[in-house]
Order: sequence, then structure tokens, then C-alpha cells
Amino acid sequence: MGVTIETGPSLTVGNPERVFEGQYYFSDFGRQYDVAPDGQRFLMLKNAAIADTDDPFAGLTQIVVVQNWFEKLKARVPVP
Repeated sequence: MGVTIETGPSLTVGNPERVFEGQYYFSDFGRQYDVAPDGQRFLMLKNAAIADTDDPFAGLTQIVVVQNWFEKLKARVPVP
């Protein structure tokens, strides 16, 4: 939910508005999302078991993380 808040001589709180649609992964073990450094985007996990059928990524069960990818790229594509 998002809420507009204005400060001034008095506090004004707007009506809550839905920010995201759909079913996202939830756990009791800490925060299950992150905010991009620019503050404009969120990274959240969508629960594949109840994902939207329109979602092209529905049903995916793994993620591949490549560490030191820049070094691997330099090894494969040498710079003259």
C-alpha cells in the first residue's frame, strides 16, 4: 500500500492505494523485497505455485547468479 503524506502546520495523510497486484512470495524470515538504489523500483519474488498465467516467467523454479561475470567476459572476448 502507498499513502501520500504531507507535513506542514498539520499532518495530512491521504487514502491508502494498492501499489502491486498479484501474489508474491512471503516468509516470516525478514524482508522479502528490496528497493533499487534509485528508489524507483522494487525487486520481489513471485510465488510460482500461484503465479498469474499471463506471466511468461510463471513456473520458473531457479535463478542463475553469475559472479565475477566481467572477468569471465574479458577472458572470452579479449580487448585489443
